[in-house]
Amino acid sequence: MIFIPFGVNENDQNRYELTQYINDVTTQNTQVLMEYSNESGITAYSYGNERLTYETNGESYKYNYDGRGSVTNLLDNTGASVVEYNYQPSGETEILGAKANELENTYQFNAESTDAITGLQYLIKTKTWRGYERKKQ
Repeated sequence: MIFIPFGVNENDQNRYELTQYINDVTTQNTQVLMEYSNESGITAYSYGNERLTYETNGESYKYNYDGRGSVTNLLDNTGASVVEYNYQPSGETEILGAKANELENTYQFNAESTDAITGLQYLIKTKTWRGYERKKQ
């Protein structure tokens, strides 16, 4: 069963897929350790004080953060930035870089999970989905 957020139009509903999770529930806030879906395969995450790495399709990427805890870059094993995230005051996220269209990293602003279709962000500490109306300037 796939749960599709309220308000998603019928044309976008087929873009959702079933994803299975393995979570670490021993920490104050549950952390996703692995994800599996038929389309994306296995994705694994490692942690220290924060999410450190993202592994998918046999490749590993390191998270780079800004002062507020938002992901600013994904770095490959050579230390080169392959995806860059820029956050605008209006709420828009600009995603740039050589692998910007390849990698499906859902953890971006405030290192929280963001739904790519709706733009809603899952806030782990409050266990709620939040969305903000994004206005173009």
